[in-house]
Amino acid sequence: MTPSSSWYHQSIVLNVGSLFKGCLKDKSCRVFTAPLDVFLSEEEDVVQPDVFLVCDKTRMTSKGCNGAPDLVIEVLSPSTAFKDRNIKKEKYEKHGVKEYWIIDPAYRMVEVFYLTENRYTAQEFRDNGEIYSSQFPFITLSMDLIFAED
Repeated sequence: MTPSSSWYHQSIVLNVGSLFKGCLKDKSCRVFTAPLDVFLSEEEDVVQPDVFLVCDKTRMTSKGCNGAPDLVIEVLSPSTAFKDRNIKKEKYEKHGVKEYWIIDPAYRMVEVFYLTENRYTAQEFRDNGEIYSSQFPFITLSMDLIFAED
């Protein structure tokens, strides 16, 4: 059995999910958090992103999400960092996830990967500013609120 994530990891997941929910008011997109299966394709492994956004509600079934979400967020932990930065990133890029965020609690940093011509380009956000999405202009999140511990 895989050990559960830390309380701080879970706090960040909850913060991001809640912040996204606020950004999505009156939008067709919905936010989901783990554990919920995402089936990238029939031949690929099933993934369970920490947080993901789906704008086409027909992709959602009782079993999870069929096909690539529009945006995926992974919160790094020591046991998942390699997989999130390499294996999952490659899968998300290959299957057309428009935007992939990696949140690094140890460095209070967020890397945002934008899919452009089937390849990811990265932008790094640090300190106490805001993160914005170029793919989804209605999404802007405060770094302070993402990393809030209360």
